[in-house]
Amino acid sequence: MLKVNYKIITMPEEYYRRLPALSNSDLTVAKHLLAGIPYSKPMAAFRFGRAVHLCLLEPERWQQWKAETDQVTAQKVELLAAAARQNTALEKLLARCYTRKEQVVLWQDPITKIDCKARIDLLRERQLVADLKTTRAASLEGFISDAERFDYDRQLAFYGMALQPKRYLLAGISKKKLGSVYFISLAQDDHFILRGRQKVAAIIRTLQKQPAVLRQVLAAREV
Repeated sequence: MLKVNYKIITMPEEYYRRLPALSNSDLTVAKHLLAGIPYSKPMAAFRFGRAVHLCLLEPERWQQWKAETDQVTAQKVELLAAAARQNTALEKLLARCYTRKEQVVLWQDPITKIDCKARIDLLRERQLVADLKTTRAASLEGFISDAERFDYDRQLAFYGMALQPKRYLLAGISKKKLGSVYFISLAQDDHFILRGRQKVAAIIRTLQKQPAVLRQVLAAREV
C-alpha cells in the first residue's frame, strides 16, 4: 500500500458531518447511485445502533441523547450496553487507556486526490482499527454473514486506508442473544480486508471519473 499522510483529531460529530470530505457512508450512497438503485438508510436501526455506541463510548453524550429519547428505547439501549460490558474482552478493549475513542481521521486518497474522512470507534495508531456493531445475529457465523452482506469489509478497509494498522477488529453486539459479543479479528493481508480495499478503490476511482456523481453524493447529505 502507498504511504498516506493523515491527521488524527478530536472533533464534535456535528462538525465532522459538515466536512466535505468523502466518508464510508458516502461510499454507500455512491454505490447505489452508480448502480441506479435507490438508497434509503434504515433509520430506526441506525439510530438504535448509534445510541448503543454513545452509551458505550461517549457516556456523557449518551446522557444528552437519553433525555431526548423515549423511555422504552433508552432502557433497551442501556440494557444491551450493560450486557455487552459483561464480555471481558470487550470491557478490556473499552477500558484500555491507550485505545482512543471516536477519533476523526483525515487524509487524501493518493491515487485520486479525493479528500477522505472517518470517525473511528476505537483506534491505536498503526496498531488497531476497531468498529462496534449491533447485530441481529445470534452466532459468530451469523455476524460474519452480516459483515459480508453490509460491506463491513469495505468500511474497515476504508478506515485503514491512511492508518494502515496491523490489525482490524469488528465487534458484533447481539440484540437477539443478550450478552453475546462476536469478534472478527483480521490482519492487513486477510482476504476480507483485501476485498474491502478493492471495493473502496472501485468506487473512489469511478467518482474521480464522474465528478457529477461525486457532487450528487455530497449533496445527498443535505436532503
